[in-house]
Amino acid sequence: MRTSQLKNRVKVTDFQSEVLNQKRLDYFQNYFKNYYYGEFRFGQGTENILMILDELGLGGDWLDLGAGPSTLLWSIPLNDVKSITCNDISVEALKVLNDFVQSDEVPPCYQEALRLCNKTDQHVLEMKKKVQNYLIFDAMSDWPAILDNCKYDLITEFGTFGLAQTPEKFINCFGFLKKYLKPGGRVIGANWTRSAHLIDKEGLDNSYLNLKLIDYVAHRYSYEVLHLEKVNITNDLYYDSVIVFALSH
Repeated sequence: MRTSQLKNRVKVTDFQSEVLNQKRLDYFQNYFKNYYYGEFRFGQGTENILMILDELGLGGDWLDLGAGPSTLLWSIPLNDVKSITCNDISVEALKVLNDFVQSDEVPPCYQEALRLCNKTDQHVLEMKKKVQNYLIFDAMSDWPAILDNCKYDLITEFGTFGLAQTPEKFINCFGFLKKYLKPGGRVIGANWTRSAHLIDKEGLDNSYLNLKLIDYVAHRYSYEVLHLEKVNITNDLYYDSVIVFALSH
């Protein structure tokens, strides 16, 4: 598939017809198995995110940005979800997610999350049925025209906007997003601040992330802050903390 075709393609309707990069597919399969399949990892912000989704998450139409293979873990606290749309910049990430959606598996880390949220396996199986769309686009720039008439009750981003190169680009993400929220809709997200080790290894420094930056985002784009906290992470090679937030349109 030519580059121009890739740029114009947004909605994936048939993963069997997609041309996949095997190296990237292997990466996301391993990522899923390492982080969203085995033992639940406490102390990295996951339980905090689940708690906020349980308290402030909305039903209705939900868009998960930068979904990777993890959307269904975040679905566990949510109730009355009508539809789920999953976005990522990588078709391989969405392929791994779709493989999981099509299965009847409920992995060990999901079992622990279900226990924390007082839910059963059936909740995950029902949520799998509500995944309706897979969209490939960069959520940190102008969104594609295919979404012009779409509005969502809930938009989530976990670790996506924190990949912005600068604070300004991070702030802009919330401007791109807002027009797709229904009145009263909510944005719930979390972004992990990188350790010096990971910054040296990969080059992206997001140490600009802090609570004041989220407050500024809310002021600039007229969001109401419903929740904002910094969770410190100890004994982790790659991340020092995570900023968890919930904003309302």
